[in-house]
Amino acid sequence: MIRNVASMKGNGWDIQLKSFNINRTFKWQTILNFSLYKDQIIEYQIERTLASGYISTSDVPISGIKGKPVYAIYAYKWAGLDPNTGESRGT
Repeated sequence: MIRNVASMKGNGWDIQLKSFNINRTFKWQTILNFSLYKDQIIEYQIERTLASGYISTSDVPISGIKGKPVYAIYAYKWAGLDPNTGESRGT
């Protein structure tokens, strides 16, 4: 089943610079590519109330925060290791 989860907008551009370099005994070609793309969530249909909904894998891999990139990556703030177990802690 396909469902509409979010609305987004995006824009960007690509530039390619190409040069043919010739020396009497030597020939070569230089190509420089540069791309820039930015997208963001405009509207999101799924309600997430827990922070873990943004950092764990779910059925919808879209970040879901208005104004943020579509496939943004989130994590808990690092709080060091638990001195008793050695497990990582997040705040």
